[in-house]
Amino acid sequence: MANKKIILCFLCVVAICSSKWNNQERNIYDRPTNEDEYPHICQRPCQNSEPMVCEYLFQVEWYYTMSKACYNCPMDKEDCYRPDCVIGTGVGRPIVTVNRTIPGPLIDVCLGDKLLITVKNKMLGETTSIHWHGVHQYGTPYMDGVPFLTQCPIHSGTAFLYNFTALSPGTFFYHSHTGIQRGNGLFGSLIIRDPKDPYTRNYTHDLPMHVINLRDWYNDIQEDMYLHYVHAGAHDYPSLILVNGIGFNNFTNITNDATIARFNVVKNNRYRFRVINGAFRDCPVEVSIDNHVLEVISSDGYEIAPVVVDTLTTFSGERYDFILTTNKKRRNYWIRFRGLINCAHHQAFQLGVLHYKGSPKDQLPKGPLPTYENSTPRKQILNPFNIGEETRGPIIASEMRSLSPIEPELLQEPDYKFYLDMDLNNVSNPAYNLYPSYGFHQVAKNMRTTTPQINNIAFEFPERPLITDPDQETCNATTMQGKNCSVDFCHCTHVIQLELNKSVELVLIDNGWTTDAGHPFHLHGMSFRVLTLRKLGTWTTKQTVIDLDNQGLIKRNFDHPPIKDTIIVPDGGYVVVRFIANNPGKKRIRGIKNYLL
Repeated sequence: MANKKIILCFLCVVAICSSKWNNQERNIYDRPTNEDEYPHICQRPCQNSEPMVCEYLFQVEWYYTMSKACYNCPMDKEDCYRPDCVIGTGVGRPIVTVNRTIPGPLIDVCLGDKLLITVKNKMLGETTSIHWHGVHQYGTPYMDGVPFLTQCPIHSGTAFLYNFTALSPGTFFYHSHTGIQRGNGLFGSLIIRDPKDPYTRNYTHDLPMHVINLRDWYNDIQEDMYLHYVHAGAHDYPSLILVNGIGFNNFTNITNDATIARFNVVKNNRYRFRVINGAFRDCPVEVSIDNHVLEVISSDGYEIAPVVVDTLTTFSGERYDFILTTNKKRRNYWIRFRGLINCAHHQAFQLGVLHYKGSPKDQLPKGPLPTYENSTPRKQILNPFNIGEETRGPIIASEMRSLSPIEPELLQEPDYKFYLDMDLNNVSNPAYNLYPSYGFHQVAKNMRTTTPQINNIAFEFPERPLITDPDQETCNATTMQGKNCSVDFCHCTHVIQLELNKSVELVLIDNGWTTDAGHPFHLHGMSFRVLTLRKLGTWTTKQTVIDLDNQGLIKRNFDHPPIKDTIIVPDGGYVVVRFIANNPGKKRIRGIKNYLL
């Protein structure tokens, strides 16, 4: 009988009751007083609650910020909260929305709930699909939302029913996995609450209004920025950050706070905040709250031993939960969001307000206006940019400690081990630089467009969904032997096959030749243990890392290493992760066993 298999497909991405204000009364999940703000029956306290069937209708369409629905917004602040008014930064531009909102509707359910999400594509002549970032889809691999891998794309005028059960608790998000729709606004938050949350006694409130969804943003349509970049040499760096879909466009002239996210709290309470970095580009965001510390308790949906820091850096695709103790004076405090890497070029920055009940509601925090320059990280920082365990002081992501010990299977030598190096390579990708007419090295330097690749291979989607038709032609580094992929453009459906339930180690390497940045790595279908994260220099090579490993110079931590599904690989460095390949994709069909991750 044929071995059960899992197939790893690698995509390299360029860079996811009434309200109780009584301090003495404990209520883990407060409802807003206005029932209109509490729109879905599944958004409820989860303690002693039976699983429910949660139905949603997502209508995806092209729309516009500051449309006619906004009337006189932002001059008349009340107009900004009218139905279908999408503010953004207060600048009109085309967007892709779910139900004419950015972010899309919040999905807030309990562990064990069944989700039935009908996605209706109302865009003209354009397909779509939605990925549930961090949800592993155990038993429902066809619901992962990646076109041509797990499903056919949803065509214009048609609908698709995503049907899966909330099997793992945590902070997640959803986004389009088709084209660059995510960059134009198709994203939203997904919270799965655990009635047996181990930190329940550590906080007093866990409110939907304290979900923070971050996005890099442009005041121009993403297609224009992207095409200008790949074909004419312009840079498409984000200029702003949105917080829950809104943000100031001009920090030198703040006269109205309609375009600022506000988070309400009561003094002497402990609140659980959930931060989602849903950036489209490689945009880490440093998060800090003036006069407050952040007690981080979860990363990518998995609890960690509490870490108290002043600044938290979230990378694209990551999620962190922290507890905020409101023991300061009753005032308004700035929440600062400072962008790095691609977001640093135009100093992408944003502000929010932490509002203590009893302080003036419409008053901005006192003191000098925060700027990009004066909002650099202060004191202790978690998950810093482009720094590994070789640097003392900051707390590296790999240094967080999971509440659960590592699986015994991962303590042994792995059944599979792969070295995967990532970079933006100088090759003549015909999509950008067509050789010999205008090859990569034939045009001016400012016109050269690099190609994101893993092991010098650019991923290419198959013609049909691979999960239902796995016999299509694929490739990997072995099948590419004989080709000089470091010079020539190599591209294919990049696949690595694994046997089911085997242990796997990935050594992720960012060569760092092109830019001084880092690369987010996200795994669909499973989470992994992060065993080490180090930076070697401004650049490195795969062979250098292999040599270090063979000499026993790459140390691995097996003492409660953190569990994540998204990790940043530092520029000129490496990350070592391990997981058990226990989530088969394609189920048994007609006696043939094929599995896909």
